[in-house]
Amino acid sequence: METQSLYAGTHGTPLKCASEINSFGRIRASGENYFGGVFCSSEKSIAKSHGKNIQHFCIPHKLIMGSEKLSNMLYDAEESAQISNIVVNIAKTELYETLEEEELEELIEYITEEKNFFASEPDMGLERLSEIVGYTEPAEIDWTIQGIRGEVARYLGYAAIDMKDEHGISTLVLNHPAVQVL
Repeated sequence: METQSLYAGTHGTPLKCASEINSFGRIRASGENYFGGVFCSSEKSIAKSHGKNIQHFCIPHKLIMGSEKLSNMLYDAEESAQISNIVVNIAKTELYETLEEEELEELIEYITEEKNFFASEPDMGLERLSEIVGYTEPAEIDWTIQGIRGEVARYLGYAAIDMKDEHGISTLVLNHPAVQVL
């Protein structure tokens, strides 16, 4: 089975096993992996820009959801309904929110990267989006949306998901038994 090596920099103590990766949720442990995973890069130099202690993860390729896969699922009615159900569940169990249909649709657009939080004002309003995710600072709102994206991937059986960020594409490694920490 082909695997992908990914690296994350940390100022703290590197993880010893994948089960140490915090799960996503509004009430999370503090620390460097409160996104519901650990952001990684295939390049050690990028990892070092986030901390001097390098963590090395190894993940089967087939368990890494590509950056376009989630948004492409929206074009299939069955897969789109599956994503909607997952996001409704996450909203209820982790964010303690009940979403209106329009709010659900817009949140899914952010989660699937069809819409960029920093590019335009949310249709539902910034105040409502802040209520849903539990944060008012733009960076924290964006990080929470990324965490929800990771949680959707986890529900779909993936061990990691690629996302667009300031480095181009980074991979959020999730708490999954297939993840090896080397």
